[in-house]
Amino acid sequence: MVSPSNHCAIFSLILKAQWNYDLKKLRGKDLMSRRDNSRRYSVAPQAIRIIAALVILREKVLRPILAGVGKPRMGRKPKT
Repeated sequence: MVSPSNHCAIFSLILKAQWNYDLKKLRGKDLMSRRDNSRRYSVAPQAIRIIAALVILREKVLRPILAGVGKPRMGRKPKT
């Protein structure tokens, strides 16, 4: 079992890993670029709409579909 203090550390590592993954994908698609000699990133104006569409697609469509895949159906067994 994970203690509460370790739980927060693990959760922050997962968020960091997800952020790094998303950042690499956005940079690979040329939707974000790193500023010179900085840890900051810039987003092209036309890329903002694309990024917003990808976030909405993931949160509103893909996540609910994937959440319902593993749930068993309740009710009677079919007669076969």
